[in-house]
Amino acid sequence: MTSKYQVCEIAFDFVDADFELPPNIQEELISDCLQRVWHCDEDDLVDEITEFYGFGVQNIDYEKRSKP
Repeated sequence: MTSKYQVCEIAFDFVDADFELPPNIQEELISDCLQRVWHCDEDDLVDEITEFYGFGVQNIDYEKRSKP
């Protein structure tokens, strides 16, 4: 069932073998993610965030929103 979720804390994997995203851009992406309300199934939340930002999620804490 589709619900609304607010991310409280998140850690992305910003590093691969050849590249690391600059810290200021990392902070911008994290801040953007924390301000969004995600509309999806709970089981799909991590996949939705990964697809949206293009970086894997290492750790996440979120809550279901009951109000708009």
